[in-house]
Amino acid sequence: MSRRGTVRRRCSTCARYAERVGESTRWVCPADPDHPVRWNAIVDIAPRGAQRRQVRKSFDTKDEALAWLAAAQVEAEKGDTVDPSRLTLTEFMEGRWLPAIKAAGLRPSTLSSYGDLWRLYVKPALGPIPLQSLTADQLSRRYGELATGGGKGGRPLSRRTVRYVHTVVHKALKDAERWRLVRRNVAALADPPSAKSTKPKKIKAWTADQLRAFFDHVGDDRLRPLWWFFATTGVRRAEAAGLRWENVDLEAGAVAIVETRVSVNYKVLDSDPKTERGRRRIALDPETVRVLRDWRKVQLEERVAWGPAWTDTGYVFTREDGAPWHPDRISKIFLRLVAETGLPRIPVHSLRHTSASLALANGVPLKVVQERLGHSSIAITADVYSHVTEGMDRHAASAIASALLG
Repeated sequence: MSRRGTVRRRCSTCARYAERVGESTRWVCPADPDHPVRWNAIVDIAPRGAQRRQVRKSFDTKDEALAWLAAAQVEAEKGDTVDPSRLTLTEFMEGRWLPAIKAAGLRPSTLSSYGDLWRLYVKPALGPIPLQSLTADQLSRRYGELATGGGKGGRPLSRRTVRYVHTVVHKALKDAERWRLVRRNVAALADPPSAKSTKPKKIKAWTADQLRAFFDHVGDDRLRPLWWFFATTGVRRAEAAGLRWENVDLEAGAVAIVETRVSVNYKVLDSDPKTERGRRRIALDPETVRVLRDWRKVQLEERVAWGPAWTDTGYVFTREDGAPWHPDRISKIFLRLVAETGLPRIPVHSLRHTSASLALANGVPLKVVQERLGHSSIAITADVYSHVTEGMDRHAASAIASALLG
């Protein structure tokens, strides 16, 4: 082996170096032959004249150990290898973890939110701390500071946001533990706010009458088909913005949600659905099919009128020249229209809540609503729309009693 590293067989239980059994190629632990023996790779990362420092890693096979050792030796020669004991939390998060999860294909919107939470709420207070010196108490105290005055202008952060900060830190330190940069994930020992809030979760949604009033106001607005599609399907903004005609089957009365258009710091990116359940097929009612057919005719007429200047993107909801709408622009237009109506102010996402609430209130089973919304579990649907399901529960109780009493 090179003077900068070596590979040796070592017991995984008691850390003793293994010994060969007689003339065979079998290696065993000198303390107990039943202990597992792995290949232990060691690379010297100290500069010349400095106190000796090493990085160690264990592998199941010799080939894996040699491959890692070769790469580590190259890094050590260039001076790129960092001693884990000197790595700060900032160096770990920004130099290793965030780039690693980006390379692993994390959704751009999720990656952006992770980075924002880290930079806004964790880095200012804990960033300079050595990764291996970070304690659960420091994290718990930071969570408390955020909960009492971590928001804009010193306002308290919501319980949900602080929990999200903890989730990000926990994920990062779990990877640090897996990469053997720390002995244990101290975030698992910290005390974030409880998941359940003392206040019931409130969602913003319109009644059926308010929704009808909105459509009466918008009249023949260009985006009326999009607002109607939101209200009848309950899709997310990114799912509607990313819908293409190739995924619309008007004959069968259904659409397939297979891709999305998300806005990350106003930059639009094509992405996959939010969850695995988000990739789904949604049935369309006859009126929605008619609305989409009429909209398709308008779009084809615009294509002829614009001629070569028309952009064939394949998206369902487009501007006059065929270009897709920016997701943030959709939200701004919706808020302007709502302000004109005098109706309770809601974001475009609340059309999704309105759709689900009306479906549940009119007897659509909770499981069906979950599948249409693309929630990862029925528990999420039940929790978000508990205000509706409680009413359904009371109605069911009355119905059962009426049946018993004849």
